[in-house]
Amino acid sequence: MSKTPPRDLTRNLLKEFLPNERAIRAFEQLFKNTNTLFPNDVDLINSAINEVNVSAVSSELKINALYALIKSLADDVDFVLTQPQKPSVIDETQPWTPIFGGSTSQSGQAYSTQVGKILTIGRFNFASFDVQLSTLGTITGNLQIKGLPSNAIVFAAASVGAFANLNTAYVGLNLSMQANAGVIDVTGLTAAATSSGASLTSANLTATSRIAGSIAYIS
Repeated sequence: MSKTPPRDLTRNLLKEFLPNERAIRAFEQLFKNTNTLFPNDVDLINSAINEVNVSAVSSELKINALYALIKSLADDVDFVLTQPQKPSVIDETQPWTPIFGGSTSQSGQAYSTQVGKILTIGRFNFASFDVQLSTLGTITGNLQIKGLPSNAIVFAAASVGAFANLNTAYVGLNLSMQANAGVIDVTGLTAAATSSGASLTSANLTATSRIAGSIAYIS
């Protein structure tokens, strides 16, 4: 008994077995949008069709088996193509402009250096800065580094990387952010101590004071 050779897999053939244009388009995406999850060669599908022809006993069984094969593949592709996209994680570095400010107010400052970078990955932020005055101006209240683009939702702390030209001799400076605040508080130690020290104020600065550091926080 001679065997009918398999037909090439064409759009007209798909129309014979798939219920509508949407299913046909989804099946066609099989060959356009993926090279790994599903067969990516028309010859493989034609081979599968040939196997169906061999195993089917009657013309009706051939049609049913072929329909099931193509519909299953088309449904799988259609499912993948219509899944909602997962939100991409934000991963970028942005500039920000740090300033010397006061917890109450500030005015009249001028700067020789103002450099800030912030890396944001989801809700995690890593901010670095280097800021140096050329004019002190008026700073009222405790010293703060201002200008961050977002607030911390929980307390965060870090150490200063460098400082210079302060009006007080410190052995170290510390940085911190309070929950729900978008400013960096600056405290200093003049000697070994069991706490992070007292807040800096305008009295601890000169017209050329510099502070550089970094802090990580969750926004």
